[in-house]
Amino acid sequence: MPDNYKKVVNLQEQEEPKPTRRPAGAKRVKKSKVEEIDQVYANEDDIEKNEMSRIERPKVREDNGIIYKQLVFVLLAIIALMFFWFLFIRNDGQNLNQETSGEKQGDWYSVKLVSDETYYGYIEDTSADPIILSNVYYNYNQLNKENTEEDNSSSIKLVKRGKESHGPNGTMELVRSQVLFMEKLGDESKIKQAILDYEQ
Repeated sequence: MPDNYKKVVNLQEQEEPKPTRRPAGAKRVKKSKVEEIDQVYANEDDIEKNEMSRIERPKVREDNGIIYKQLVFVLLAIIALMFFWFLFIRNDGQNLNQETSGEKQGDWYSVKLVSDETYYGYIEDTSADPIILSNVYYNYNQLNKENTEEDNSSSIKLVKRGKESHGPNGTMELVRSQVLFMEKLGDESKIKQAILDYEQ
């Protein structure tokens, strides 16, 4: 060969795998289609076994948000029920106990107005405005001022309010600015005893 000879090599031919040659004495085994299919599935079984042999950490569900929402809902429901109980049921129970026992928290008072009229009656709450005076009595002599000036005796004619021609119901709502003073009637008061005797 001459010195300037250059050999051209096809790289594709070198990269292609050469078919393996069977040894001269080996017989070619022909595989049936069933065996070929079994070989494909056998490869898949190996893959599954490999996947099963790996241990994976279980995934933690993120249910914390749902649990917190449920807890908040339950707490709000409990607070609402307690508020409802204190506002309505507890107060109604106290009012029922007072009504059934027949005890009232107020007392009998003498109320003098700025118009110089005096009324006697039962007041439950002296701090209210208007002041509610129930079972009202008044001195009949204060209507006839001329007679009272002439007669300075201590006799008082009590009249229960409600029998007048305009038909009042026996209670008065007095605006606090019109009240000159209120005086609680003692247990030994003759006016209180006369009122209690009449009420019975």
